[in-house]
Amino acid sequence: MAEIIAQNNVEGDVINFVDRIPRDLHPYIQSFLKLELDYADYEEKYTWEEVEDLLNDVLPRGPDFCCYLFKKFEKLNDNIEMFYPNAMTDTELILLHKTWHDDRKVGVSFDTNDWFTPDYVKMPGGGKRWYLDDDGTNYEDLAKMITSVLRKFDTWYWSSYSATGVDHDMLTYIVNIYDTLEKYGHMDDDEFDDDDNSIEQL
Repeated sequence: MAEIIAQNNVEGDVINFVDRIPRDLHPYIQSFLKLELDYADYEEKYTWEEVEDLLNDVLPRGPDFCCYLFKKFEKLNDNIEMFYPNAMTDTELILLHKTWHDDRKVGVSFDTNDWFTPDYVKMPGGGKRWYLDDDGTNYEDLAKMITSVLRKFDTWYWSSYSATGVDHDMLTYIVNIYDTLEKYGHMDDDEFDDDDNSIEQL
């Protein structure tokens, strides 16, 4: 049924569709279409400006959080080009990292070295402790890049999603990303630091 809905290019009407069927069938439909309904809920809840604002609130929590989020996007692997064909060459997106001839890199990247600078502190007993420095990180550009990926996915989803195989896997990853933003985006600093499931532990 999800495949039929997708093929008919239903845009934002998944929830309305469920509301039109008999009430006693709702639990079955909702369990079958859980991911699709979760995605429709997020689309209904946030505008793209609000998504970018949410990212601008949460990304500056630092490299640990960003790396955690990057790993979720990396699950898309090469499939990102299914919905974002020019992802790696999009000149609207500017990355932090400079190339050898001092030009800014462009396109989508979830490589930590494109956003953060590896650095280290010398340890008392000798050796080095490496960490990612975000002094030069432009979190607004990072938020813009992530929003762009989510928008491209959304356009593809409402026109081409088949609810099978790779498509379903991609939706799973995207909904998980929204779940993460929803969880951490509304926490203040104290709540984030006190959270039993803090980023450092995940």
